[in-house]
Amino acid sequence: MDAIGYGFLIPIFFIVAGTTFDVSALWSAHLAPIQVALLLGSLVLVREVPVFLYKKELVPEEKLPFAFDSVTSLPLIVII
Repeated sequence: MDAIGYGFLIPIFFIVAGTTFDVSALWSAHLAPIQVALLLGSLVLVREVPVFLYKKELVPEEKLPFAFDSVTSLPLIVII
């Protein structure tokens, strides 16, 4: 179900809805670059909390994949 939802239905939704992303709007105000950097930094920080909570249960070779897996659930945030 996840593969069908994330791999097929969501991209079709964005294509049909005609969603466009205005990159120039990110840089329209003077504080916008700072706000974008703070947002991205806070998202990574918040998503990395589980890595620190499960630090003792994970073997060293599992830590990096676990960190990337927790950060890559960002498409759900974009869709919401």
